[in-house]
Amino acid sequence: MRVSPDRDDLIYIYGVPMLKSSDAGKTWAETDTVGRVHSDHHALWINPKDSKHILLGNDGGLYESYDEGKYWRHINNMPVGQFYTVNVDMDTPYNVYGGLQDNGVQKGSSTSVPNRTKDWEDLFGGDGMFVAPDPRNSKLVYTGFQFGNYWRLELDKNKFTRITPQHDLGEDPLRWNWRTPLILSKHNPDIVYMGAQRFYRSMDKAENWEAISLDLSKNKPQGNVPFSTIASIAESPLQFGLLYAGTDDGNLWVSKNAGGSWDAIHAGLPANKWVSSVSPSPHDKGTVFVSLNGYRDDDFKTYLFMSSDYGKTWKSVKGNLSESVANVIIQDPVNADLLYCGLDNGTYASLDRGNTWVLLNNMLNVSSYDMIVHPRENELVVATHGRSVFVADAKPLQQIAGKNVNKGIMAFAPESIRYSERWGNKSYEWSKAVEPKVHLLYYVGKAASAITIEVYDEKNNLVRSATSTGLAGINVYTWDVKITEPATPQKGKSKAPAAEPKTKYAPKGKYKIKMINAGETSEVSWEMK
Repeated sequence: MRVSPDRDDLIYIYGVPMLKSSDAGKTWAETDTVGRVHSDHHALWINPKDSKHILLGNDGGLYESYDEGKYWRHINNMPVGQFYTVNVDMDTPYNVYGGLQDNGVQKGSSTSVPNRTKDWEDLFGGDGMFVAPDPRNSKLVYTGFQFGNYWRLELDKNKFTRITPQHDLGEDPLRWNWRTPLILSKHNPDIVYMGAQRFYRSMDKAENWEAISLDLSKNKPQGNVPFSTIASIAESPLQFGLLYAGTDDGNLWVSKNAGGSWDAIHAGLPANKWVSSVSPSPHDKGTVFVSLNGYRDDDFKTYLFMSSDYGKTWKSVKGNLSESVANVIIQDPVNADLLYCGLDNGTYASLDRGNTWVLLNNMLNVSSYDMIVHPRENELVVATHGRSVFVADAKPLQQIAGKNVNKGIMAFAPESIRYSERWGNKSYEWSKAVEPKVHLLYYVGKAASAITIEVYDEKNNLVRSATSTGLAGINVYTWDVKITEPATPQKGKSKAPAAEPKTKYAPKGKYKIKMINAGETSEVSWEMK
């Protein structure tokens, strides 16, 4: 509820619709009907200097009105979005898929650039939930909306088939979590898994289903939203039929025989917590990671755990993280020492298997809900609940984690570029000159006041030298792609000082880039084509 600062009889209340009263609540009228305003309102600001000017925040973004909500303008130029889940396909370039709160299911290129390339496209409606594109055919996608309402989409045929399993006569009705999990088997994409209170499997692209478990929840009393449901499911990428299921009421199970039998493995974990993710290791069959959260019971601690014996025993991998609700944890597919986690206050990486964590600070400290590492491109794709989707190159982290964490300096090879005659020139008299840039990425494991950067040509001549920050962690030095021409003595004055060296754009050729930190060096190659 909001009350106008200059009129105590002007009141706004908001939830699904937004209502306004101009007579202290005696009568009410909707005020979100003009201008195609999105529903599900969460925030309202009234300008204290002009009460007719209001800002409204809802599941569709930000809206502005200058007449107390009679007409609205959608301010739709901000990179915001509330993603619940994320997935990828194997196209080139690959596409990113995600389910959004109250904004359906979206698909977009991993290389998209706002206002320059094709926008994201709608695949489905509702509150978008899990999305599973077939890795062999991106035109075949499994997805849906809240409470287990799922479809098989054959996009090339414009054919949508409802696939949600049904309970048999005499059985308890199925309880579907708000964010019902659905995944494809990594060993055969024709096999689809879903979780209600029982674990379901289809061997034929969701045409037919069978329950491969009994009720895995605590079967607690129901309220107005289904509870005691399976909230997280997973299959080991190393062994078909090695399955895990976690519930919203604190149970965690493993099956080593494709659902033939199930063993409870939540002993040793905090009791009665929501299992927000379960992630089997891509490196070791017995290793599995789980995240738990308890914020629905006002418990905002960080719960991240790892087991090396199929869940018989657990150890915390919270490390140095501050207390914040944990939504997801995964292990990198290339480097077993590299972990990623998504908390309500940001996305983090651990280079030492959970002993210490660092914030991936360019992703902002917003809720991180889901993540995946693309199996071919080795890029980390993160779904946030507030600032949409981020894509980051994971290869530097994959090279650092484990044995290279304590290196003084570690350089990463920059991409080659092509020489251009346009460099240094203006396209128009009023425009800026065209200037090249090469971003030199490097890692500092032992902090220093500065590190030295040296560039050598094919004859091993030092052609450029610079210094850059020695802060611990990953840093970037932006090189203007210029090299130094050798200084020449002034004519007629043999002992006169040499003229100031001049710089020019590096010509075509191969170069060596050396970085130095207190005697430790790291070298990479770079080419001007």
